[in-house]
Amino acid sequence: MVLDSADSFGYAARVSALLEKIRSEARELSVEERHLLAMDLLDSAGEPYPPEADVSAAWEIEIARRAGELLQGGGAAVPWSRIEADFAP
Repeated sequence: MVLDSADSFGYAARVSALLEKIRSEARELSVEERHLLAMDLLDSAGEPYPPEADVSAAWEIEIARRAGELLQGGGAAVPWSRIEADFAP
């Protein structure tokens, strides 16, 4: 069975029922878990990707962690003006 599905980039892709099931279940993972899964899948594909992708992925995971912490009431948001003032000469 083949389903038509639009992916996150907005173009239609033909996917198998198994892939659609995996996608659906993966969406139930936390953002951090999805990033880890994506990195694992990229590694297993055998295709080289730029080293900066690791840094970008790490930052994405950290951003997701911090955002999740804020949304759950932990941590504290700091206004940009305060951060900017801390680094002013």
